[in-house]
Amino acid sequence: MKIRVLIISHSSGIYGSERALLILAKNLQKSGIYDVNVTCPEMGPLVRELVHHDVRTIRLPTHSCLVTRFRTARTLVTLPLYLRNIYRAYDLFRSGDYDIVHCNTNVSLEAAVAARMLNLPVVIHARELLKDNPTNFFSGWQKSYRMVDYLATKVICVSNYLREEMLEAGCSSEKATVIYNCFEKNTSTLRQEQGNGASDNVNVDRTPVIGCVSSIRPRKGITTLVRSFAIVRRQMPDVKLRIVGGGPRSYLRHVKRLAKKLHVHEHIDFSGQVTDASPYYKNFSVFALPSYAEAFGRVYGEAGLHGLPAIGTSAGGAAEIIEDGVTGRIVPPKDSEALAQAILEILSDSELASQMGRRARERVENYFTVRHQINRVMRVYDELLFQRRKKMQTAALQ
Repeated sequence: MKIRVLIISHSSGIYGSERALLILAKNLQKSGIYDVNVTCPEMGPLVRELVHHDVRTIRLPTHSCLVTRFRTARTLVTLPLYLRNIYRAYDLFRSGDYDIVHCNTNVSLEAAVAARMLNLPVVIHARELLKDNPTNFFSGWQKSYRMVDYLATKVICVSNYLREEMLEAGCSSEKATVIYNCFEKNTSTLRQEQGNGASDNVNVDRTPVIGCVSSIRPRKGITTLVRSFAIVRRQMPDVKLRIVGGGPRSYLRHVKRLAKKLHVHEHIDFSGQVTDASPYYKNFSVFALPSYAEAFGRVYGEAGLHGLPAIGTSAGGAAEIIEDGVTGRIVPPKDSEALAQAILEILSDSELASQMGRRARERVENYFTVRHQINRVMRVYDELLFQRRKKMQTAALQ
């Protein structure tokens, strides 16, 4: 009898958390031990990918019910919608006879509420830092974390940095475990290894390109990147910057105005939102994302998998992916001077860039594997199912 796992997704698109969900769901299904179902709010790219990998999908609308921007009027108006979603989830769980409910993020928690009502084991995958996020979360970031902690039987944190932040908020150390995201190799898009196997990260015969794959939002540090780019161009006038990703139009206009003010707008390519950013990595010379709050930073690992040295900040989990001075550089957040110096250090030394890129790929392939993540998640499931059976046996004896 297969173990029935229901994974809850708050989105039907394919972004960072959904890519992680896709890898997890298809590999659990492939193991033959689990019967994996995934709920999505609507049809979309994620649904099509899951179906392609023989993972059944169920439509279940979810919203930011408990971890949300707190405005009394908005909360009162949308409360009936939240309650209806909780009822829908409750009805699904009751009729579906699932063994485990796994919320893919800590955003849509209606499913966790419904599962708790039915005494089902609940795994909540914490993928976002709340402390330094500009959004004012419901009753403050500490209570938001504690809400996640209360509803979950087990919390999977994507980095030690995130786990420490949850513990700072007063969450249970026994519930929170760290399981890193993994990365799948796509041989069709990875850059070819040259000569002795080193990746040719900086080609002196072409224009150096600073690459960034990210949504364009304030916490991603895109304005810091633009300012550092202006500094870099003073010493390397031929360097280009390519930013792959979309975001709110108002903020995008703000970033472009800054670039124009610094006289670098003609040397920045805003490529917009794409479904698959893999083809862009092979044209980058160095990867940089100076995020102000990054729980894990999936793109740093993707850059490493493509043989690129990456630059991140100390504000988040980037330092758990990037080995400072070995596979890339870690700089302070909001420090455009430090970021510019790190970029110049790598771009001005092709041998250093090549060595960093090769080590980055080796690190990702050795430490962030699919097998490692799946085995860790399976151990979490086994622990929860053992606890549940033990409680049922105790209840039966009483």
